[in-house]
Amino acid sequence: IEKLKSYYPSGALGDTEDGNQVVLYRMAMVDFPALLKEFTTEELAILNIASLEMAWRKYPQGNMFLIIDLGFSEDEKKTNAPVDSIWKVQPYISALMKSVKVSSAEVDPNFPESFQKIFFVRVPSAFWASWKIAQYFVAERTRSKIEVLSSEKSIYNKIKQHLPDELIPTYLGGKHAMENIPPGGKYDLFLEQQN
Repeated sequence: IEKLKSYYPSGALGDTEDGNQVVLYRMAMVDFPALLKEFTTEELAILNIASLEMAWRKYPQGNMFLIIDLGFSEDEKKTNAPVDSIWKVQPYISALMKSVKVSSAEVDPNFPESFQKIFFVRVPSAFWASWKIAQYFVAERTRSKIEVLSSEKSIYNKIKQHLPDELIPTYLGGKHAMENIPPGGKYDLFLEQQN
C-alpha cells in the first residue's frame, strides 16, 4: 500500500485562513485497469478512506473542502493519462461506483458533517448516468454539499467563491502548483520510474 500511496494523485493543497483543509483527488489520473490487477477495489477504497481519515483527525468535522477531478488536460492525454476517457473503460466506472459505495458506508456514519463542500470538476457528460445511481449511496446531508462542475469557466468561478487562488490548482485557474501531489497516470510508467 505504501507504493500505492506514492502513486496516488491525491493530497492536501493547504488550509484556508479559517482553518479548512483543501484536498485534491485527481480521479481521472488513476489507472484503475492496471491497479485492479494488483489491488482489490476494497483496498483502493480503504486507501481513499485512510487518506481522508488522516485529515479528519487533524481537522474538526465540517472543515474540509474536497475537489474531485474527473478530467485531464490535452497534454496529459498525450503523455501520461491512463486512457483517453475514464468513461470509456468499464473498470473506471465500476471502481468509482464501488469506491463511492464503500467510502460512503464508512464516511457518513463515522465522520458525519466532515465536508464543508465537495466539488466534482471537469465532469464529462457520461458522469451524469453514474451519478444518478451513486448519489443514492451518499447521505442527504453530504449530497447537499456536492457541486458538480463541468465548464472550465464555471469551475474556477464557483471554487473561487469558497477558496483563495493559492489553494486552487493552476490548471483550474488558481495559483497552487501541486508539487506535493503525485501525478498518477499510467501505472506501468510509474513502476518503471520507481526501479
